[in-house]
Amino acid sequence: GATGILAVPLRRHEDKPLTDRRQRAIETYQQALDFIRHSMINLKTPADVNVREAKRMIYKLVDLSYEGGGGFSMLGLTAIKGHDEYTFNHMVNVCILAIAFGQRLGLEREQLSRLGLCALYHDLGKLDVPLDVLLKHGPLTDEEWAVMGNHTVFGARELFPMVANDREAVTRTLVALQHHVNFDGSGYPKLRMRIDPILFTRIVSIVVTFDAMTTKRIYQKIFLPDQALARLQHVSGAKYDPLLVKAFVACIGIYPVGSTVLLSSGVVGVVCEPNQDPTWVHRPTVRLATGIDGSPVPEDVVDLAAPQNASISILRCVDPEIFGINAAHFAI
Repeated sequence: GATGILAVPLRRHEDKPLTDRRQRAIETYQQALDFIRHSMINLKTPADVNVREAKRMIYKLVDLSYEGGGGFSMLGLTAIKGHDEYTFNHMVNVCILAIAFGQRLGLEREQLSRLGLCALYHDLGKLDVPLDVLLKHGPLTDEEWAVMGNHTVFGARELFPMVANDREAVTRTLVALQHHVNFDGSGYPKLRMRIDPILFTRIVSIVVTFDAMTTKRIYQKIFLPDQALARLQHVSGAKYDPLLVKAFVACIGIYPVGSTVLLSSGVVGVVCEPNQDPTWVHRPTVRLATGIDGSPVPEDVVDLAAPQNASISILRCVDPEIFGINAAHFAI
C-alpha cells in the first residue's frame, strides 16, 4: 500500500492574459462573497441556499485554479481578510484553499467541484447562530461559545434532508458535521458512535485552521503564515491527517501566497506564486513592495528560483501592517 501522498504538479493554462485572469479572479471572489453574505443574513436554513448558483461559482473557481504563472496564483485571493466580515471571507477562503489543495492531490474537475461545494457549505450551520453572536467583534461569552460550537450539528441537521433530491448532499452533510472532529477522534461534536472523518473533511479541517490562524481577530492571536504551517505540522497526527498536512505544505509552500516576507536584499515583498517544484518550495515568486526602511523600490516580480536571483533569499515572514502593506493587493 501507499505510504505517503505525493502532491502532483500544478496543471497550468497560461494562454490567457494575466490582467484578464486577475480580473476574473477578483470578480469571482466578490460573487462568492456576496452569495455567502446573502445566504447567511437573509436565508433561514441551508436548505434555502441556491445550490445551482453555488455550483456555478465553484466551477468558476475550479477553472481559475488551473490558471497560473506570470506571478499570479488563485491562492492570492485568500490574502483578502475581512476583519469586519470574518465569517463570510473565511467561508470563501476555505473554498479556494480546498480547491487548490485538492488539485495538487490529483483530484479531477468533478471531484474538485464537489470538494469546493463541501468547503463553501462547511459553516452553513451558522445560519442557526444569532447574527449578534456570529458577527460579534469582541470575545464570546461561554454561553455564546456553546451556541457557536453547535453550528456543526445545526448544519448537518439542516443539510441532510437535501439528500432526498441530491445524493451528493451526503458528503456535504458529513463535512459540515465533522470539520471540527480531529484526526484522533477528539474535537466536537461528541457522537455516540465514532465516524472517522472522510477525505473531504480531513482536507477542509486543515484549510479551515490555516485560514483562521492567519486572520487577525480581537480574541485570537494571529499567526504569520509560516508560523501557522509550523503549528499545523506540530499537531498533525493528533488533530490532522499527517500525510495531508505534508501535502498541504507542498501545495502552498513554506511561504504561502500572500505572505509578506523580508528578503536578504533588504526589500520587503509579498509572495504571489508558489514554486511547484518540491525541491524549491522555499523559493517562491515575490512581488516587491518596499524597502525595509520604507524607501520606495522598483515595481518588480522576482522568481527566487531563477539562477540570476540565487543570491537573494527569504529571511522570514513579517507582519504587513508594520510596513503599511496591503498583502492582498500585491498577492493578486
